[in-house]
Amino acid sequence: MRASRSPAFIVTAVAAAGLLMILLTVLIACRQPYLGLSFAAGGNGRTLELAAVDADGPARALPLPARLRAIAAADGRRMALAPSDLLDDPDVIETYDALDGFYARQSALADLLAAGPLRLEVQRPDGAVAEIPVQPARRSLGDLPAPFWVQLLVGLVALVIGGWVWALRPGDPATQLFALAGLGLAICLCPIAFYSAREIAVPGGLFQILLTVSVSGAWLMGAALIGLFLVYPARLAGPRAVALCFALCLSVPVLRLSRLAPTPLLLAQATAVIALMTLLTVIVLQWRATRHDPRQRAIVRWFGVSVGLGCAAFVAMVNMPLLLGIPAVIPQAYAVATFLLIYGGAALGVARYRLFMLDVLAFRILAFLGAGAFILSLDALLVFGLNVAAGPSLWLAALVLLLFYLPLRDYLWRLLARRPKTDRTRLFQLVTQAAFGSGGAGARWERLLRHLFDPLQIAPPETAPAAPRLREEGLVLELPAVAGSPPLALRHPRGGSGLFTEADARLAGEIVALLETVHRQRDAYERGVLSERLRIARDLHDDVGARLLSALHMAEDGTRPVLHAALDDIRTIVAGLGGERKPFGRVIADLRHETARRLEALGIALDWPSPHEAEADIPLSYSAYKNLSSAVRELMSNVMRHAGAARVSVRIACEPGRITAVIRDDGKGCQPAADGARRGNGLGNLTARMELLGGGFHFTSAPGGTEARFWFPLTPADTPEPGMPGNPQAVIVPP
Repeated sequence: MRASRSPAFIVTAVAAAGLLMILLTVLIACRQPYLGLSFAAGGNGRTLELAAVDADGPARALPLPARLRAIAAADGRRMALAPSDLLDDPDVIETYDALDGFYARQSALADLLAAGPLRLEVQRPDGAVAEIPVQPARRSLGDLPAPFWVQLLVGLVALVIGGWVWALRPGDPATQLFALAGLGLAICLCPIAFYSAREIAVPGGLFQILLTVSVSGAWLMGAALIGLFLVYPARLAGPRAVALCFALCLSVPVLRLSRLAPTPLLLAQATAVIALMTLLTVIVLQWRATRHDPRQRAIVRWFGVSVGLGCAAFVAMVNMPLLLGIPAVIPQAYAVATFLLIYGGAALGVARYRLFMLDVLAFRILAFLGAGAFILSLDALLVFGLNVAAGPSLWLAALVLLLFYLPLRDYLWRLLARRPKTDRTRLFQLVTQAAFGSGGAGARWERLLRHLFDPLQIAPPETAPAAPRLREEGLVLELPAVAGSPPLALRHPRGGSGLFTEADARLAGEIVALLETVHRQRDAYERGVLSERLRIARDLHDDVGARLLSALHMAEDGTRPVLHAALDDIRTIVAGLGGERKPFGRVIADLRHETARRLEALGIALDWPSPHEAEADIPLSYSAYKNLSSAVRELMSNVMRHAGAARVSVRIACEPGRITAVIRDDGKGCQPAADGARRGNGLGNLTARMELLGGGFHFTSAPGGTEARFWFPLTPADTPEPGMPGNPQAVIVPP
């Protein structure tokens, strides 16, 4: 794209066009005859009271209080004044005849004011009437009332923000419609600012043209906003429906000129209410259509409320009171400020939800434009308002920019585009927990991502990226495989209230690099641990095992079972230290043989079938088979010491993801002592062991038999880690 068509150039051009519109409006307003009078209706709306007189104006000699009765020209023409001559909006007039009369009086008064020296006929409170000679003058900028500037400012803001959004995505129908809405509001407000700021009158023909232009701009804005919500964020209708919307809305000015409506008041106010109802209906339809898309729902919630509230507030304060025949809540000139809700909401929506898919570049352009406007405005204020010389005023404006505007702009940006922040120390703690915590590596990685970004969805990406990357305009953040965890795609960050940004992608890149570094360090640490374990295993096998084996050959028959058990423990520990994984079938075979040997010495029969073929080859970690062996040994010791049983049955299964065991005997049972006497720590230790593993232990005993059930997962349960949302807690329940 050529430099002359860059977004910054387009926004600057739009702002320049807006300033040109304002300049023309100001020039025309300043060319109107000026007396320096302010009026208020008196006599129940039948007379014009002088509310104030400009001390430096042409009519400064008029006495106060007084009533202005008429204006007379030097050629003898005279016109009495009425409060209706000062109407801000002729569309409140109820009949077309009255409207024509209003325009005719405006033309006559404008001709009279332009005729030259005037005589103002005033009546004092005591009833005395005086004629005061006045020479009308031209208005200065300071003579223009505050409502005039308010309306021009609102129009300029709407035009610039609309152009700003459109410049960054000029081919998008949604941004085009939003820009048209801003253009329509600016076209609407400039004529209103002119004729509502008139002192007494402007030519009737000019008044009619300005009013037609204003109404056309208002309906252009209405059509654009309704069309906007027909296509954004969800597409509810196609181009034909949007075109029909424009045709219907822009037919209202035609109806007004053709006078087909019963009254001008009904046409102007009722159609505005109907347009508002249509707009709110389309917003509600958008809300319903986006119920399955959190990003679009957030846009409707933010932008729809801004637009709906801004338009509804204006209609409620201006159009509805006029339609109902009651006084307006506030003057129309100030009520237009409610439209800033629309454009301020759009600007904030870009910051928070990347409205219209705009990003940080949008704010850089707007901040650049805002800085220039700030300097020019402040310079103009110093020159024209405080009579400061042009050179010093420019330097002073630049100084204020540096000291106040730029820090305020940065603060607002941080406030509006704020993201959850994690300091470096806390970030390192979280990454360390993800690398070294309990549970699977994938689960720990997902917990860390949920803590940092709070996505609504985590799923595998379509293609694994080599580095973190944004997809779908910030809706998705894709992450590569890291530290044994698979690649992931995160959707809808911050609970669905925003989009991923480049800052999020950079943070994810830093975390991936840090986790890889920690993972390599962990691997080096584990290799060192494994080396030390192997050394200990060799020492146990070569030294302690050899001594026990020698003792076994020399031992008496009663001691040999104990030495056999000790050698079995040594073999198990050595295998575990070496990281050996044993098939489930082999573990059960060894454990059954050991148990049968122990029970045989007491004459207790053992019923323990072999595991199913599908289970036999399932590999068990050292932790799994060591805990299984310890639990069975403890329960068998309990049976041998307390049960007095003749038969024991054992059923152990390796179900998907966990081991379950049921051990029954036909003994006398093991009831708690009535006096609460202590019966040993075996069952309590078993309960604590299973809970620590994330499993459960259930024990029932009655005369005639005892049953013990326990289960635990093959992979130890996740240990809760502080500050990690979404971490599952172990639930201890019997199988």
